[in-house]
Amino acid sequence: MDGLFARVSLCALGLFASLASADISVADPALQKCVSDIAKKHDWTQPEHVEQISCHNKKIESIDGLEKFTSLTKLSLYKNTITALDLPRFDRLSHLNIAGNALTQLVVKDCDSLKVLYAFHNKLQRMTIQGCSKLTQVKANNNALRSADLTELPALKKLHLFDNELEELNIESLNQLRYLDVRQNPMSDEFYDYLDSVNDLTSLHDGNADDWE
Repeated sequence: MDGLFARVSLCALGLFASLASADISVADPALQKCVSDIAKKHDWTQPEHVEQISCHNKKIESIDGLEKFTSLTKLSLYKNTITALDLPRFDRLSHLNIAGNALTQLVVKDCDSLKVLYAFHNKLQRMTIQGCSKLTQVKANNNALRSADLTELPALKKLHLFDNELEELNIESLNQLRYLDVRQNPMSDEFYDYLDSVNDLTSLHDGNADDWE
């Protein structure tokens, strides 16, 4: 009996180790520790159990491995050191915060459940957001954006692009847009005149492309 008990105990230990190290695992050590702590707190043992990840100021460099976390509704990685983001398709993700990192470009496509996107205080030069039918708010201020491709965003109401390098911006397809902040961008006065003519839009701008320099 003692031998049988020992074998059963070893099997149990092996199963526990497998759950802890193999299932809920990602490539980045700092993200791994944060995710493990969250999983332990909620008794989550499988990646599909994990619904929310908030890991702020942890020196995280990569999100490789998160594609297994298919039930995520919130992913918040504020103030880390991520330089590149290959965002997996999360069918339930409604809140994404990747502000305060070191991203130079951002591509977010076909996120059917995404409602809020925070990408401010990065180093973004290009941003593409397409096919996110429920997205209502984007904060991408305090970057170095020279281009922003925003299409198929029928629910977008608030767009924060303060302090970037944008010379032009196409908002004609954003029919629900009600608030736009494009202050401190080198845009033309013609574009500012156009913004002032758009009905039901509160637009913050400098009025003259040279005023903010």
